[in-house]
Amino acid sequence: MESTFVTMSAAVAVLFFFLIMFVAVFIYIGGRREAKGVKWYQLFTTGDTHFTAPNLSDFDSASLFSLHDRLLDTRPSVARALGDRLIARNARYPIVIFCTIVLIFAIWGCANIKVDMKEEHFLPIDAPSRCFLEEYREMFGKTTQFLEVIIDDPVEYEDPMVRDSIVEMLDGAVSSGYASRAISWLVEFAKFEKNTIYDINADTFVPVVNLVFLQTDPYKRFASDISFDRHQTQIVRSRMYLELTQKGVDERASLTQSLLSKSREIHLPMSVRAPFTMSLRHDISVLSSGIFVFGVSLVCLLFFSLFLLGQPALTFVLVFTSVAVLTETIGYATHWGVPMNVITVTMALSEEFITIVRVQQ
Repeated sequence: MESTFVTMSAAVAVLFFFLIMFVAVFIYIGGRREAKGVKWYQLFTTGDTHFTAPNLSDFDSASLFSLHDRLLDTRPSVARALGDRLIARNARYPIVIFCTIVLIFAIWGCANIKVDMKEEHFLPIDAPSRCFLEEYREMFGKTTQFLEVIIDDPVEYEDPMVRDSIVEMLDGAVSSGYASRAISWLVEFAKFEKNTIYDINADTFVPVVNLVFLQTDPYKRFASDISFDRHQTQIVRSRMYLELTQKGVDERASLTQSLLSKSREIHLPMSVRAPFTMSLRHDISVLSSGIFVFGVSLVCLLFFSLFLLGQPALTFVLVFTSVAVLTETIGYATHWGVPMNVITVTMALSEEFITIVRVQQ
């Protein structure tokens, strides 16, 4: 173990040395290319290799100032005057404090982000279809307070461990405050099993459910929640419900992700549906997909800017600006009540890309 740590320490030291040499070489190459007048995107251009003498053989102040005025545009403008004010020594610290406050509020907005996409976001305010949707939600709002938990493939319901894991998963949503109650035929069947005279085992489970349980008056309401195969010998699909609280309605995407992750842990082929909700799958995947795309773009920006520019300081500025712009866009979109969905994330990524191009220029 000790030799392993010594070897790892030596390897890290060698890598650190090569990293310093790598950065130094890139700084040297970048400065040399700039001195030759080669732009960052000109990969196979040699540039100007003939440099003038370091001093002027014939000094003429009038000619020198004329040349300086030609090279540097000193004509008065509003943008130049504003820039001079902003880079003044007295204005630097207030600007840094202001930008820090703006970034802190942006991070707070990102922490409270809520992904949500509704049909109303794609309809004009005075559209008849939008008015219909708003009236429908006012009259039948409780229909959106249910979440369907669907087991799509055959599972061994006769196994007590499988049934207990399913019931425990549903009860977890209730105990977490996402749901007020769970409506499951498995729970009712457990009560039925305690009071029945039938011997229920692996061979008789499906016939008892089909011919006895679903034919009894208190349990006939579960007939539409259980689907059998053509020969009535296997349960191929079943459905259960969660009656959501206000917390569950507001955090439906988080609840769905939690249920799906628990189902994967117990190897349960399960899907979740929200009646009269068009964007549940979108709300679940848009945030993770957006973070993945942004991470890939940051990695590409880091390596390509370091390779093409050869200036670690400029690379750091580009990466930090990219993160700050996207954070501020999404954070203040949350503060201003802008619906966060794939359209908003795409616009934020586009704005971040345009900002990086401007910084490079």
